Amino acid sequence: MRRTLGLLICLVATVLLVPACGGSGDKVATVGTSEITVSGDTPTDTFYEKFRALTEQSPYLPWFTSCLEREAKQLMTPAEAKELESAPEAEGLKRLTATFASASEICETNGRHYIDPEASEEELEIVRSSEAVGVGMMLKAQGFPDEMVSCMEDLIGAVPPQELVTLIEGKPSERERLFERLGARCESR
Repeated sequence: MRRTLGLLICLVATVLLVPACGGSGDKVATVGTSEITVSGDTPTDTFYEKFRALTEQSPYLPWFTSCLEREAKQLMTPAEAKELESAPEAEGLKRLTATFASASEICETNGRHYIDPEASEEELEIVRSSEAVGVGMMLKAQGFPDEMVSCMEDLIGAVPPQELVTLIEGKPSERERLFERLGARCESR
């Protein structure tokens, strides 16, 4: 499984920032199954501003966020970013996902952490819910039964912080063992 899955789900939400109810000027986005609020003072007019507003609320270390922003600008021309703002949602999400999949693969460095070890539970919940949704999407695409998909989403949505970090930053063998353990729990249900 690729490490970037949860990150991609998180980034997909960048195009979905909508004004919050109540007229405060704040904007709300759904990331995975979490809802986050971006201050009305935070610029979100452009694709890159939306991306920055959401990643600043995620538990990623500054070097990783900066790398993602830099690489996205290398991979996507300003004209393409502008085009994404008015593209049909399905097309925009597809192009956004492809761009950020490439950016995150470039930025991920073996042995280098990109989740803040001091992240709050609230910040980790954004990533946890994104991972749960992302894993569900991956399993569905691979033809797993709905019961297995639902079970894995539930289990990943409840993993403790250390397992969450392993799921995202761990070595491939560590991530595989964690998935096997979670999968075995679903099979025994």
